[in-house]
Amino acid sequence: MLYHGILATNLSGKIGGSVWSHNRGGPYVRANGTPTGGPTAEQEEARNAMGVVVSRWRTDIDSAQRELWRLYSVGTPRPNRIGDRRPIGALAEYVRANVIRQFANTQAGTPFSFVDNPPPIGKASATCSLVTVDPSATASQDVNFTPDDPWNNQGSEGRLLLWFSPIFPQTINWFRGPWTLSTGLGPEFTSPTAVPFGFTPASGDRFFIKARAVESDGTLSDPQIITCTVP
Repeated sequence: MLYHGILATNLSGKIGGSVWSHNRGGPYVRANGTPTGGPTAEQEEARNAMGVVVSRWRTDIDSAQRELWRLYSVGTPRPNRIGDRRPIGALAEYVRANVIRQFANTQAGTPFSFVDNPPPIGKASATCSLVTVDPSATASQDVNFTPDDPWNNQGSEGRLLLWFSPIFPQTINWFRGPWTLSTGLGPEFTSPTAVPFGFTPASGDRFFIKARAVESDGTLSDPQIITCTVP
């Protein structure tokens, strides 16, 4: 949990069942716990994608490009969980733009190249208009999107990525993850497009879809979470 430091701004260490620290986003406190279970195959692949991107930053990005990413970070502060806007740093911005592309390449076969130069300073989010679905199908999801959105007019480097949750009963009203990446829709698709579930829901089942646009310059849209209940 992030917080506004008033009496104490630089606490660090364990106090009771809490861990206090601070980073570029400000001071925070979290519960002191031991992880249970190992990573899923998709979580392991996400870690591998992170390793590929960080290695590329170290070996393929020159000092001039790093300075451009630093300036982009300073000029594009991002909100943390309590609404404060702060720069997240050059490496973090490079990772943010490229990990999702590397992960989509390996998980969904979506053709992305690396973005080695930052987007325009101040361009914080890509455009992704409302995505809607028809949950009445039993093997695939009819996904409607807005063809005029910029990501759909940028060739193979612009995509709408879709993730699915597992199946839940209707008593579940939200889902944090882990998500399973299904596919990446691009200009070769028309709206609506039937997207395979990867599972077969029954009447009364509930699942969630996360949609996020990826533009050719590396900007990402805010994720849309769609709740689907099979009639």
